[in-house]
Amino acid sequence: MFGTPPVLGAEAMNLASVRRIHWRLAFVGLSYLGLCYTSLLMQSDIQLVVRYFLGLDFKEFYDAAHVYLAGGNPYEVARFVTPPASLLPNLLLAPFNFETARDLWCVASAFMLGAGGVLAARAAGHRGADVFLTLAFLFAAFPAQMLIERGNIDALVFLLLALALTVRPLWLAAVVWALAALTKIYPALLGPHLWRTRGDRWLLVSLAVVAVVCAGFWRETLAYGPHLVMRATEQLFEPNLSPVGYFGHGFHVYALAYVALSLWLDRKLLSRNTTAELRHFLGSAWIVPMLFFPRDVLAYVGVSLVLTFTALDPLEHRLRRWQRVGLALLEALIMIPTTGFVFVTDEIEWYAIPRVALFSYSLALVAIKVQLLGESRATAPPPARG
Repeated sequence: MFGTPPVLGAEAMNLASVRRIHWRLAFVGLSYLGLCYTSLLMQSDIQLVVRYFLGLDFKEFYDAAHVYLAGGNPYEVARFVTPPASLLPNLLLAPFNFETARDLWCVASAFMLGAGGVLAARAAGHRGADVFLTLAFLFAAFPAQMLIERGNIDALVFLLLALALTVRPLWLAAVVWALAALTKIYPALLGPHLWRTRGDRWLLVSLAVVAVVCAGFWRETLAYGPHLVMRATEQLFEPNLSPVGYFGHGFHVYALAYVALSLWLDRKLLSRNTTAELRHFLGSAWIVPMLFFPRDVLAYVGVSLVLTFTALDPLEHRLRRWQRVGLALLEALIMIPTTGFVFVTDEIEWYAIPRVALFSYSLALVAIKVQLLGESRATAPPPARG
């Protein structure tokens, strides 16, 4: 999988990262331009994201917050399906009328995406223009545009995940991870890795935050439990739509096997002397299995994949050129053109391409971990003789 690097050191690592970001951004620009022209030709106007109305998803959070403030059950709102802590930012916006609250949230989402992107880029060792290029890739990607316009809460989750993976104070990493998992359930998959790398104190702080928030929303937490079980059961007995829906029920088997294999590989790698870059990559790689289970996940939850993409940058000096290009192509297929074509053409079949790309990307991450494990064994010092 890996080739022998011709040049070693931080400078070579940074140059390899810059090359990939430039290539990625060029592909992004061409893809986005092509999407605009396709929309123009097929519909006689440029309609890239908005299919219904601005703030479609935000309205569910906004309505749920008003139901909660009136003493009702927010899960009576049909499309409110997230954990109770997702009400918190919407309680702050509830005093405003819907249009004002929606506009404020859309602006806040853009700022949260930007902050998370900067954290991810800097954690990967990028500075200056490279940080700008990472942000350009993020905001040019269809999932970011979709997320901002629909007003879902995943921009906040993206920022919390970026903080959980990058901040140094143990207690702060525990707090932000717990809030992420309490806002949407999928960040819970990152918990075992962070526990492994941060220790038992991290776990105790996380559990304390979970206990406090659940106690504050105890009625809603009791209502959310059966609601979550019902939704999980529905997902189990219908074809999984993400990332390769035509695998049907069999994909659940792959998803569970992938999680188990990732846990085993990470444990083996972390049992050896590892660098901060490797630990960051292993943590960010858990973004991919997070996206295996929700429906239509690549529409906007895919923004979190930027954390994985940038975490790979410090390791790319160990990849051959065709491997770097292949990874960048998969990333572009996931993030840019095909999810947009769904909204341009109303043909849901376009979703198959980014799902297959995500599936292929998951296999590439496993291959990278296996190679890193092999390299660590090859370079391990021989056991001392008595």
